[in-house]
Amino acid sequence: MDSKNFEFNELPAQEQPSSLRLQIEQAHPQLLTAIMHVPHGIINQLYNEASVVQKRQSHIFGFARGHTPLGYVTEAFRSHLVQHLHELLLKHVVLDNLYQQLRSQRIVVSGDPRLSSYDISLSSESAPGARFTFECTLTDNFALHGWKYFPFKAPKRKNYRDLDRAVELFIKGVEDEQKEQIPSQAQVNDWVKFELCIVSQVTKEQISSWQPYWIVIGGEEIDTPFRELFEGRAVGEQWYTDSPVLQEFLSSKMDTNYLFQVRIADLAPHSHFSLEDFKTQFRLRTHKDLHKKLIEVFSLRNDLTQRRETIDAVFKLLLTKNPVTPPSHIVLRRQESLLMHVQENPDYQVYRMQRGFEKNIEELAEKQVKELMIIDYLAARENITASSQDVRQYLNLLKRARTKEFVYFDLPTTRIFGQEMPISDELLKRYCIREKTLNYVIHHLTRN
Repeated sequence: MDSKNFEFNELPAQEQPSSLRLQIEQAHPQLLTAIMHVPHGIINQLYNEASVVQKRQSHIFGFARGHTPLGYVTEAFRSHLVQHLHELLLKHVVLDNLYQQLRSQRIVVSGDPRLSSYDISLSSESAPGARFTFECTLTDNFALHGWKYFPFKAPKRKNYRDLDRAVELFIKGVEDEQKEQIPSQAQVNDWVKFELCIVSQVTKEQISSWQPYWIVIGGEEIDTPFRELFEGRAVGEQWYTDSPVLQEFLSSKMDTNYLFQVRIADLAPHSHFSLEDFKTQFRLRTHKDLHKKLIEVFSLRNDLTQRRETIDAVFKLLLTKNPVTPPSHIVLRRQESLLMHVQENPDYQVYRMQRGFEKNIEELAEKQVKELMIIDYLAARENITASSQDVRQYLNLLKRARTKEFVYFDLPTTRIFGQEMPISDELLKRYCIREKTLNYVIHHLTRN
């Protein structure tokens, strides 16, 4: 079995969770084992802080609450603490770092890596730290040489004058918004980027690395805890909190009382759609270019926008030139995901009773897997990355119903049981890279 070790030090401080190391083992052309090694020092710091937190909360017979000896807590709760560390490290450090390092090495996988095992060592010098082992399915190389010059004919727009008037009204509405002052503090429906780390309750010393997340400030009653945490905050604000909603977000297996340091890194106000970001994103120079691009989501044929027709034609061309047989287990996982999504629809029972329902789900899953495989492959091959500006431009499209049509791939899930929850900056970058790659492909094919 071949084994390769990759170490990365080029990431900015706030994006480099630690000196985690990625080890790659490949015994089969399509299967890869990715092992994330977490240094012992990180494990010890988190384990000690988790033990101190548990000590304060424990009420063990024979000891007053909060006065149980730390050594007793460390041993008595060892298995619970290890399970907690597994969840915390996976959510807060390992997964994002894994995706960052796979992307840095241009290793393209189909579907998501699956955690097959983990081992957390608290004291053994022979196997220090932690190992998280993931099984990955590699994407085959595509024979897409010269794809930029494939003959392609983009679908035409509808020539109704009402469409042009609708686009001009949209642009005027956005320009009127720009006359109002852009809010400097977070409000309901805004996207907020915050960075989070765990600190010592005694010394305020940083224990975990800074990790960036995004969250939509929801307006429902269930969103109150996060809304109270972030509403009214401005970029650059920094504070300490032991907010219960953050405890629950990072730890579902054990009650914790960590002290967090939080800082606001960015805001994407919902009240203002940025035409400048939109023009930069799609390389638009003139008002005529802007008008033509917006027409793509206003022009409809058989309930499909011109934009969606163009994307369908692009994938049909690429997959015709390079037929793909996606891994069956990846398609099956996609089917399960689609079914879960459909089951949330109030009309699910009606859909389920329709002839060919299961076959349609299966075909849709296969289609989506093929498209993801080819777009992820092209992103790696063309070395397409996502900056903070790219993420802002991606979120900008989500602010208006019409411009959401420019986003093709399924959006990341932000609501869990009805509540808006944080999603990692790395996850948004993965979606952003896919959309950016798709726009890159369309740009080259349609300029021929």
